[in-house]
This record gives sequence, C-alpha cells and structure tokens, in this order.
Amino acid sequence: MKTRIFILSALFCLLALSAHAQDTQRTDSIKRKPLTFEWNANAYTFFDNTEYQGCPYATSGTVSGIRLSPEFGIGWGDGKYRLMAGLHAQKDFGSKEFIDHLDFIAYFEYHQQHKRVAQHFIMGAFPRNGHLDNYSEFFIDNEFHYFRPNMTGLHYQIDGKVGFVNVWLDWTGLQSKTERETFFVGVSGEARAKAFVGGGEFYMFHYANTDPPSGDACVHDNILGHFWAGIDMHYWGWKHVNRLRLTAGLMAGVERKRDDITPTKAPLGLVLNLDANIWRFGINALYYYGEKRFTVETDDFDATYWGTKTLQSGNVLQAQIYYDLFKWDGIQGTLGYLFNVVDGKLYHEQLLQLRISLNRQSLKQLRNHPKY
Repeated sequence: MKTRIFILSALFCLLALSAHAQDTQRTDSIKRKPLTFEWNANAYTFFDNTEYQGCPYATSGTVSGIRLSPEFGIGWGDGKYRLMAGLHAQKDFGSKEFIDHLDFIAYFEYHQQHKRVAQHFIMGAFPRNGHLDNYSEFFIDNEFHYFRPNMTGLHYQIDGKVGFVNVWLDWTGLQSKTERETFFVGVSGEARAKAFVGGGEFYMFHYANTDPPSGDACVHDNILGHFWAGIDMHYWGWKHVNRLRLTAGLMAGVERKRDDITPTKAPLGLVLNLDANIWRFGINALYYYGEKRFTVETDDFDATYWGTKTLQSGNVLQAQIYYDLFKWDGIQGTLGYLFNVVDGKLYHEQLLQLRISLNRQSLKQLRNHPKY
C-alpha cells in the first residue's frame, strides 16, 4: 500500500510540475525553451508455450500475461532532456491476483542528434525494451524480459551511419540478509562497411552473497562474449527484403566460483546466425557448437545463469519462424513457431506477442501516416 501511495504521489507531482511549467511559459516573457508535458503509453501481451519433455536442460511450461506501462513526465531543451515516472503493472493469465507484478519506473533521459552521430543516455529504473535488443537468447533468456521489464542502472549509446556502440549497467539485486548482490555490466557494438558487418556483445554477471553470507557462501562471476562478422544483404535494397543477414563468430566466456576449490572454466564455441525478414515472414536461427556452458556448480542455477539453459549442451540449434501480424507505427505483433534441436533431439515452442508503444511524437507520425 505504501508503495502504491508513493507511486501515485510521484506521478501527481510530475503532472502538477508540468502543468505549472506550461502556465509559466504562457506568462513568462524571458526567452527560454519551454517545458513540455511528455507521456508514453506502452502495453505488452504474450503467450509462450514450451515443450521440452525429456530434455535434461529445460522444462516444459506456459507463461502468458499482459503488462501495462504508462509513463508521465516533463521534457525540455527541444526534446533533448526528459524526466519520466510511471509503472509496470502485469497480470499473469490464470492468476487470481489483481496485479501479479508491480515495478516502479523513474528515469532521466538525454538524446542529442549531431550531424554524423546521435547519442542517447538514460539512467534510473527504465524499461528494458529497446536497449538490449542486439543480445540474443544465448545471453538473456526470454523469461527475463517477461518478468524483469526494468533495467535499474544506466545505458549509453552512440549511433552513426557506420554502426553503434553502447555501454550499460543493470543492478538486479540489492544486498541484504536474504538477497544476494547481483548486477550486469556490458558493452556491445556493430560496425558496417557496405554489405559487410562485424561486432560483438559482452557482459559480466556478478552474483555475490547475502550479508551475512548464506547458501554456498561463494561469489560467482559469469562472463560471456560473442564476437562475429558477416554479410548484410539488406544493403542491396531488394524489394520486400526488410532484413537478411548471415553471420559467424566465436562465443567465449569465463565461469568462476570463488571458493578456491572449484576450477574456473572458460568454454569456447562457434555461433552461426541467420536473421531474415521478407515481407511479413521471418526466421531467426542460432546454432552453437562447442564446449558445454553453465556447468560450474551453484546453489541457485536460475539465479546464476541467464542465457538459454540448452547451452549446457555443446550442440544446440534454436530457430524461430514467425509471421508479422502488425507492422504499423506504434504497434508490433508476431506469431511464431520455435524449434530447438538439442543433442540431436527436437523440441517445440509456440509464441504469440503484441507490443504497443505510443507517445506524443509517435502519435504525430500516426496521424500523418497514409494508413492511419
């Protein structure tokens, strides 16, 4: 109850501040760029059914729900700066609870467009969507996105015509008597030269201990990096080809348990990726062949390793074939069939998801869109 009162109070303060700023702008003759009222109306609904019967690395199950994420705030400097607050309210399908998951949103955002590059900085508790999209499920499993919609930390990215680079921090656990201190720190990027592309993704996940220590009383470090190169055939501008990229690379990592007994492991493997979208149909296939991962013992496997659990096998093919239900401004929807081949055995998954993202700027684009 106290949390809800705090959230509502914060939103009310922001609305009041915005209204006061707009009123001040009407009467103030001093030449300053005005404050603007900013808002985001976001929604995400999903249905994900996995069939892993007989698989030693994953379990079958269905996760589904809907999440509403309203945000309100103020902007200034011709849209360069924004201060926003809101919440994620998620309802799991089939649950008897009124709201199953509630997360607070509050962040500062800066965006600057230069002649050749754009830079974007965001810090606080902000929506994860759109910030780590270049990381595959080998790094961050889908369920992370379903039930951890926020990043709590910072993200900074520079974009240009020849690529991008970003650095980020996501603090996921505050140390206490029952909670371990946990955080991610990462960097990723991509470089383009006509149809040739190359880049990489990297993160370190730090899984510390409670205070006082409990469980296995050990600190764990999980470092994962993927470095790749390939060809992007979308460069040639073929009709109806929205995306067509083929890459190959190496995935390296370090898995460490600081107990002076368990040996540190550094698995290495080959990763192939095909990412294609033609008209409304697409496929995203990932293949890993190499040393087994996530094999260092821990007292809580799911809290230590966040990539897809089938990487415990050294031979994994994961592919999603999908159809774009919606591809309009402000709304995206996909219907997909996924199959996983693990150690030569076939497993299935079905996925339906819909995402709505509206704000003051996108609404103007919608009104000017020929299909609106």
